Amino acid sequence: MSVLRPPSDALAPHAGPAPQAGAAGDTPEASSRRKRGAQDQRNRLKMIGVSTVNYFAGSFGLALYAWAGSVGWHIPAWFFAVNTLGGLVFALLVVSGLNLRLRDPNMFMWQMLFAGVVLFGFLTAAPQLGFAFLSAMLVTGLFGLVQFTVVQFRVALAVAAAGAAIVFYWVGDQLRLPASNPTEVAVLWVYFVLVLARFTVLASHLNTLRRKLREKNELLQQSLQRIQELADRDELTGALSRRRLMQLIEAEISRSDRSGEPFCVVLLDLDHFKQINDTHGHLTGDEVLRRFCAAVKGTLRLTDQLGRYGGEEFVVLLPALPAAHAPGLMARLMQGIAERGWNDLAPGLDVTASGGIAAYRRGESVQSLLNRADEALYRAKRLGRNRVEYTFDAGADTAAHAPLAPLSAAG
Repeated sequence: MSVLRPPSDALAPHAGPAPQAGAAGDTPEASSRRKRGAQDQRNRLKMIGVSTVNYFAGSFGLALYAWAGSVGWHIPAWFFAVNTLGGLVFALLVVSGLNLRLRDPNMFMWQMLFAGVVLFGFLTAAPQLGFAFLSAMLVTGLFGLVQFTVVQFRVALAVAAAGAAIVFYWVGDQLRLPASNPTEVAVLWVYFVLVLARFTVLASHLNTLRRKLREKNELLQQSLQRIQELADRDELTGALSRRRLMQLIEAEISRSDRSGEPFCVVLLDLDHFKQINDTHGHLTGDEVLRRFCAAVKGTLRLTDQLGRYGGEEFVVLLPALPAAHAPGLMARLMQGIAERGWNDLAPGLDVTASGGIAAYRRGESVQSLLNRADEALYRAKRLGRNRVEYTFDAGADTAAHAPLAPLSAAG
């Protein structure tokens, strides 16, 4: 005798019956929950059907013993009737939706209790078939091992032990392994094969569950990875998201405070980007943003990071870069933007950018560092755009200049 396997939502609470299909005002989430609930109910009915087939197998084995003369025919008849009636009751509870009002909509503990009462009852009525009923208990117990929580398993074990103690005390001297004649030996072999078959079916079922669980875990990992990528990357440009960018700058500050190694940040802003959108359309503006990011990435080192700060503003994180080297790198970056080529998007389209560089000062916050870069960017805009301004500590080497992006320094 077996019990139902809880569907995937076995541990999830259920406040009541699932809403009817096509309910007015269904949100996508509600519709998804409704479909999952309906599928779970179908799975419960399917497993009740599997249990009914298992009852037939047990009844068939008892009928063989009745045919061999070990017990009367009333034993397999009543065993079949009681278990079929129990299956019908559980099926009706699922069909009516009453099971959804229970804490465990799979009614697993109730099914285990029902199975235990039936098996112990028939063990008392026909102790000479002790082997048959005890082996059926083992099959039922295997479902409990797989599905029970630790607390449920302890409760079930305590109840089963108490029931066995009572039954064994009552009919223990009558328990037999029916094999007193060749017919009973043959029936015993058939019944043993049936028990092994049930164990095999259960093992196959468990392997299927493990495979499905593994597949779901892989899909979950892929989904989580995709969610992480969406959280870390700007969908339009492929640059880092602002959230991820702030995390990296925080980490770089911690690293710099520990090691004393310098680093810089660059705040970049596309010149007259609103005019590009208004004149050539937002689709062209989106493509400009994508190409701009590609051009910037093409000039950066492997360790540098580009993130979208907001709108047409971007931040470049330059780890382990002394202030004296920043102007030279920015010269290459601005050169890359100028040489990217924009005429294929719109005749006469010219895309330039302005930038502000700030070198990290030990002990300052992310916001302070970015504020200084923003101040340098503002100067670049005020001085005519298409240029880079920077703010370094006094004494920084400011000899390097970008041919296409005049550089000036502020202490």
